[in-house]
Amino acid sequence: MDGDFNQDGHVGIADLGALADNYGKTSGATWRDGDFNRDGKVGIAGMVLLGGVVTATVAAIIYIRWKKLSLWKLADVIAPALALGIALGRIGCFANGCCYGQPTDAFCGVIFPDTSPAGSHFPDTPVLPTQLFSTTWNLILLAVMLFAERWKKFDGFPFALFLVGYSVFRIWVDTVRIYEPEEFIVHTETLRITVSQAISAGLIVFGVALFLVLRKKRTV
Repeated sequence: MDGDFNQDGHVGIADLGALADNYGKTSGATWRDGDFNRDGKVGIAGMVLLGGVVTATVAAIIYIRWKKLSLWKLADVIAPALALGIALGRIGCFANGCCYGQPTDAFCGVIFPDTSPAGSHFPDTPVLPTQLFSTTWNLILLAVMLFAERWKKFDGFPFALFLVGYSVFRIWVDTVRIYEPEEFIVHTETLRITVSQAISAGLIVFGVALFLVLRKKRTV
């Protein structure tokens, strides 16, 4: 099904979460990575097939504003679905052998088939299963958000928690994940910064600012 990133039989918020995790990949992308228009990239063009979901989300925001409901209540509902979508999407990445980490001697190293992207790049060599790291972290983040929902003091807290929690992890995991040279905005012998890391840094700032602003409003 077009746009069914996690292959669960329908196109929804979980597919957006999985796609967002790969957004910005500029080469070698596959359908499982979110390259729905098969141009080797994960970007705006590939998101066209999820246009219905995006349109529905925008319509929901407009409706909420019109009815003077809380936008942050919606965000708190969407955030766990995004975490789950990313977690499931990364299982697909692991099965496909893409979005893999650096070679390693650690006990968790995985040798991928030679026919996979990881196996063709590092044949018969264990690499870090960064896909499973992402799945595990996002499931933990999902559990934390669901717990926080029961005890939250204001609307938007779980959403802000997701922005910060996911972004901190993404900055770390990109330090051990393999990327193509064009996917870096800074690439020297001493410093590597990916596009995803730069975006994540901005999301951390936004998430913290959102937390501080909403805490003052106390919308619950």
